Amino acid sequence: MSFISVEKVNFSYPNCNTKALKDICLEIEKGELVLIIGPSGSGKSTLLSLLKHEISPTGKLSGQILIDEKKVDECKFYEIGYLFQNPNSQLVSDNVYHELIYSLKNINLNEDEINERLGEIVTYLNLNSILHSKVQNLSGGNKQIVNIASLLLMYPKVLILDEPTSQIDPIHYDEIMNLVLKLNKESNMTTIITEHRYDNIFYQVDKVVFINDSKVLLCDEPKKFVETVYKHNIEEIKPFLKGIVDDNQKKLPDIEDKLTGEKILKVKDVSFTYDNKILNLNNVDFEACEGEIISIVGSNGCGKTTFLKLLSGIYYPISGSIKIYNKKYKKIKNDLWKLIGYVPQDVNEFFTFDTIKDEFEFLERKMGDSFDNELYKILKSQYNFEKFLDKHPIDVSGGEKQLIIIILQLLKKSKILILDEPTKGLDPILKERLGKTLVEISKGKGLIILVSHDIDFIYKYSHKCCMMFNHKITKPVNIDKFFEKKLFFLPNSLKDRRKIV
Repeated sequence: MSFISVEKVNFSYPNCNTKALKDICLEIEKGELVLIIGPSGSGKSTLLSLLKHEISPTGKLSGQILIDEKKVDECKFYEIGYLFQNPNSQLVSDNVYHELIYSLKNINLNEDEINERLGEIVTYLNLNSILHSKVQNLSGGNKQIVNIASLLLMYPKVLILDEPTSQIDPIHYDEIMNLVLKLNKESNMTTIITEHRYDNIFYQVDKVVFINDSKVLLCDEPKKFVETVYKHNIEEIKPFLKGIVDDNQKKLPDIEDKLTGEKILKVKDVSFTYDNKILNLNNVDFEACEGEIISIVGSNGCGKTTFLKLLSGIYYPISGSIKIYNKKYKKIKNDLWKLIGYVPQDVNEFFTFDTIKDEFEFLERKMGDSFDNELYKILKSQYNFEKFLDKHPIDVSGGEKQLIIIILQLLKKSKILILDEPTKGLDPILKERLGKTLVEISKGKGLIILVSHDIDFIYKYSHKCCMMFNHKITKPVNIDKFFEKKLFFLPNSLKDRRKIV
């Protein structure tokens, strides 16, 4: 019998007529590294959560899941390690040492056993330099590595990673993915991972599973997986192999160096702090014109999200000024909701109603006669979101939540659209649709400012790019010029052409 056996599993959420999983059958051998891919909302996260009893969703379940010949609810909690998308969701202590100790105390080890395990994992993951650091001061990448360390300390039989790099910058992405590959190879620990950014690891896993419409459409080793897709012309999977079998990261013909349009946003000498002690932003200058798509990159924790919240009017600077059409924000604060569309990084903070449909109806009431029913129909056709209108926000996937918030902001037809990690949780098909939508908005003289760790998306759809570091932001420059001399922040299509001399 396989180490993990999923036999004809069906699952549906409460008050939902459609199944989240349909007749799922899957066999995973001990020590295998398995990559699960597929469209947003296809059932990937639901399947993973069913592998760990403590976080299994409420609903109707049939079929059988066995791990090491035991039912899931018979497995001890420490035997299945589960890493979530958000690095902050698993951290409970003030510093790294206490965080690691906390996980070990949960399994009733004595002091000698704790020190023995702690010494091994801290040394293996090279955590000595941050062992006594405050968790809140760590980068997103280091937070996720600490979370992985906490799981490894419990010696799990299975390691499950649900989009572990979705909120991680490109540099730490490579670090975490290399760590996952190393752990699997050196420890023979059975590892299952879902990712939307998998180009760099696709051919290094043992097995690729494609889930579509709540069913397993194909499962095979990477090379045979690709061969089967093209031999049998499986159209549903082909978009998910772009970048694997060809270079699809080239810019769209529509994306070219923009002529300067009317300047509609100006940031001058802006500073901001959360605690009146440390400046999160220090004398930042930034300008943007109509019709531009400007991307901002930088490491986790450098201030990108703070900057976007200032631009959207959620925060106000302690000094300096932000102007739209040469008017200060405070003088037009009642108009900001209409002028600016904002998609936050944390999608869960957005929803306030019991169903997705209620969110749209609230927006329609708020906009009144300005609500564009024709645009609503177009977006519904393009993004096919009608299928989850009657669902509670908690019952849709992270990618679907992201999509809904973006569509709600698109319906406002704001002059400025601000997006914080807009591709997080989106599959390749939805990313492409979103990118093309943004291009159309820019053609209509809309200004788009986005923060993203998705360098391939940025390169393909942005006119300009800039970098935030040291509490400041560089001047936005043409996208080709920005990447011209970069060594590390590069789209995949440019990495092979770059040589360090």
